[in-house]
Amino acid sequence: MSGSTDFTTSLLCHAEEYQSSLDIRKGDVLRLVLIQTPSSYTHNRLLIIAHHLVIDGVSWRILLEDLEALLTGIRNHAVVSLGAKSSSYREWYNALLNYNAQQNQQAYWSAITSQCVPLPIDKPYSGDLFASDYGSCLVKLDTKTTSQLLHDVPAAYHTEINDVLLSALSSAISQTWGIDRVVIGMEGHGRENISSSVDVSRTIGWFTSMYPVLLKNKEDTGSLLKG
Repeated sequence: MSGSTDFTTSLLCHAEEYQSSLDIRKGDVLRLVLIQTPSSYTHNRLLIIAHHLVIDGVSWRILLEDLEALLTGIRNHAVVSLGAKSSSYREWYNALLNYNAQQNQQAYWSAITSQCVPLPIDKPYSGDLFASDYGSCLVKLDTKTTSQLLHDVPAAYHTEINDVLLSALSSAISQTWGIDRVVIGMEGHGRENISSSVDVSRTIGWFTSMYPVLLKNKEDTGSLLKG
């Protein structure tokens, strides 16, 4: 790519090509490609492509932090220590199986999902839906309101921003459809402390998990935030 006249376009094309070459059936889940840039660029590029099954958002941050530390060490002719190795993905998997057998939380989660009901719809539709059929609404908040949401409200009610947003969602659903409770799916990092012998804080892999949350709307804002 050193002679590319349109480097950005060429880079995107190559990235898509390497990304499409991943094949989980063959175990091809990772690609590292060194890109030689045109002479007008001061640095080459390293393209890292990983299948979503083997890496999550937290893992990307770990990987890039370690890579930056190593490159900085090379530039400074210094020996870099990345710290102690955390538990392997297999060790976490075995710990998760053991945790599930001991906790037996099936009844708790089943009680939540049993209250899941479909939201009302404007009109029935039985055909196929495509990305072009969907729409979105973007709302931007000013600096003052954002600061209040991030800092003032959580501090006043001894809660976190996630609880504030979920409370707003619960209230909006209640006002729109007249529903006093709704079950939604939440995504978490999945790296909970399930065993004292397992530490996956610096482990690369796919740990992200989904879990149901029951939102109960309350007329009083304070009770809603604390609930």
